[in-house]
Amino acid sequence: MDSSKEIDTLLNTYHFGTLQRMADEAGLRTRDERGRRLHKAQLITEMRANFFTRARVRASWEKLSERERAALNRLLLHGGRVPTKSFRRELIRAGLAKEAPKGKRPRRRFSYYSYSRIPYDRTASYIGDPSRAGSQIFEDLIARLTLHGLVFSAGSTLNTVGTSYKIQFHPAETIYVPQVIQQYLPKPEPAPPPLAGWEPERVEVSTPELLLRDLYLYWDFVRRNDVPLVRGDFVGKRSLKAINEILLVPDPLLEKARREDDTGRLYLLRQLLERLGLVHKEGGRLRPTIKDPLEVPKFWGQDQTEQLRACLRAWPKLEGFEELRDDAEGCSPRYAHARQAVRDALKKLPPNVWLEPEDLRVEVQVQDVDFLFADRHEIENRRGSWYYGHYYKGHYYHSVEELLDKLEELEGKFVNRCLTGFLHQVGVVELGYEKDTLRGFRLTPLGLALLDMEAPKRSSPQPQRTAGRLIIQPTFELVAMGPVSLATLARLDLFAHRQRADQAVFEYRLSRESVYEAQRKGLEVSELIRFLEQASDTGLPQNVRRSLEEWAAYHERIVFRTGVSLLQAADANLLKTLLDDPRIGRHLARPVSPEAALVKSGQQPQLVAALVKQGLFPAISDARPESADGSVIIREDGSIHPIHTVPSFYLRQRLSRLAEETDGGGWRLTPEAIRQAGGSRNRVLRLLEELGRLHRGPLPKGLVEWIKAQGGYYGHAAAETLTLIEFRDQATLEELREHPKLRVLLTPFPAGNRALAVVPANKLPQVQEILAHLGVHVKHGLQR
Repeated sequence: MDSSKEIDTLLNTYHFGTLQRMADEAGLRTRDERGRRLHKAQLITEMRANFFTRARVRASWEKLSERERAALNRLLLHGGRVPTKSFRRELIRAGLAKEAPKGKRPRRRFSYYSYSRIPYDRTASYIGDPSRAGSQIFEDLIARLTLHGLVFSAGSTLNTVGTSYKIQFHPAETIYVPQVIQQYLPKPEPAPPPLAGWEPERVEVSTPELLLRDLYLYWDFVRRNDVPLVRGDFVGKRSLKAINEILLVPDPLLEKARREDDTGRLYLLRQLLERLGLVHKEGGRLRPTIKDPLEVPKFWGQDQTEQLRACLRAWPKLEGFEELRDDAEGCSPRYAHARQAVRDALKKLPPNVWLEPEDLRVEVQVQDVDFLFADRHEIENRRGSWYYGHYYKGHYYHSVEELLDKLEELEGKFVNRCLTGFLHQVGVVELGYEKDTLRGFRLTPLGLALLDMEAPKRSSPQPQRTAGRLIIQPTFELVAMGPVSLATLARLDLFAHRQRADQAVFEYRLSRESVYEAQRKGLEVSELIRFLEQASDTGLPQNVRRSLEEWAAYHERIVFRTGVSLLQAADANLLKTLLDDPRIGRHLARPVSPEAALVKSGQQPQLVAALVKQGLFPAISDARPESADGSVIIREDGSIHPIHTVPSFYLRQRLSRLAEETDGGGWRLTPEAIRQAGGSRNRVLRLLEELGRLHRGPLPKGLVEWIKAQGGYYGHAAAETLTLIEFRDQATLEELREHPKLRVLLTPFPAGNRALAVVPANKLPQVQEILAHLGVHVKHGLQR
């Protein structure tokens, strides 16, 4: 900025009385020949000419105490400009300043101009004054530096006519040293870091490899197993237990968890997998995103740093994963916004030094005071002593002082849980403890790389780790040692039984059964052998190769053929008659059961024509399970009657999961079968959906209600009786709630414009007695 423009901006920002005291302190001319005070325009002209000179700046600097010089030095280390809140925190922690004594927030008065002596800082209960020469309080220290004309403030709020309040000695939102002043000050000396020389009793080093391997193990479980989702689209407890058993770091919260979002690591892994596009919800199940069982997602083949960077990018966007849980009930934290703010703030912290978690919280809040709670700034600037807020989960009504303390406590908890939770797991930070208390954290070399601050080769003094090794032993054991690519593990899990898994080693065993299972998925043994030859560090032993080739030949002795047609008769006698009839039998190959025979290749149209000529009209179904849709009639009593005399194989398969077969060749829906297929709202809906597809026409209404009742569709309910009391209007209720005896007995109840409050049932007589003393008569019954 041009120096003359900078000077004009500064002088026009400050209160005239404040400028007079600065000029007096600097020894400038502030009176005319008659001894009268200069007018504002005259004073500004005098200061513009003589206040920003080298001589004046150096003379003012010489007057500073050691404490004031040290504070000025730290400000210059920030480039001469810093938010007031963070600078206050820094000087207090460095022992250069003290916190102002806590007092009551200024109460609202009727006169706007008498509301506060410092209108641009309405929350201030302590006003900085340069006259307190020996005071170490931060506001007084900054006020003295301003009096000496070295440190100034910016960021004043607007008044009712849209212009900024004039700044006084009390600091505003931002503290700065103008460039026209900085050029004459001594070069700043480096200040020691906040925890200089501190060494923690215990350091928790991050192991991000465990996070990635657990992420892979969870994905592989979903790839191999059916993972149903229960009410709320949560993974069921049975699946969670099975997944937890294979994790390298099991989730300790699972045992007491009521549902998936009560867990910690398990829910984090599932959320990361979804956000990374590796799994998704489909048809009431958690399924891998890639349909081909032999295809390995590109993510598992990426470099470890790229995988962790993708996890860090996904972290702010996780839905449902909440760091504060019930602690912040009713406050509506903005988790996604706050995680992004924490990630951005980490980039501004110095590397390779221990910092306190509070340093990170202050840094985040300096960037965005509303980073976690959207109305934080509004509460801080609230004129009254009470604040009423509405949220999607309810509302709250607190004193501003108590509410700010609560929000600050929750912000500290959130930052701590980010550090000790995801950020530590992903390898961004390592943690320092004194006994069992977290005292400090510092960015790791890997963390610098993940935050795109510095490449890991330049920041890490440690030698580069060697790549993992895959060893194939003649005993058919496969050992993946060290940081073997997760893509390699994903391929091994296709055709080998996993025997052991930990941070350092994954052990597998090849068997005829495991290779056959891979063949069923479409993996050719020749491709398997080629992969092992390329991935192994020891080569493929000859006996293992021979066995794989022999197993392949053995498995191919039995081959499943697709694309064949089958004729199914109502009974064995009818099939025998058709085979003996030369007009029909010449289109059939051979019987495969008493009631079914193969149709010769390409002869299905001719067979259908021959049957029609004989007056036999066959029901034709294709090779899809959906071909059984609309092929039964389900009556209100639960009986199921096939439309065709000979039910198709697909119909039998689909009905066997839902109903019990009767002796007469039909099926029936029984309470036991419905309870087994139901059990929750979503499962009952899936059952009705399947029955609706099989049934021709709409399902009977009575049957639908019966199935919902038997299947537990409506779940359970709870009842509680509330005691409500209604006042004349909302203002009356708010005023009564400030009464010391009523504050804990009246809880506002949201009901539009009605001033309702909840009273504990056993406290109603006490409330009535207090209200009676206040002249309030309580009658029974509310207006409808």
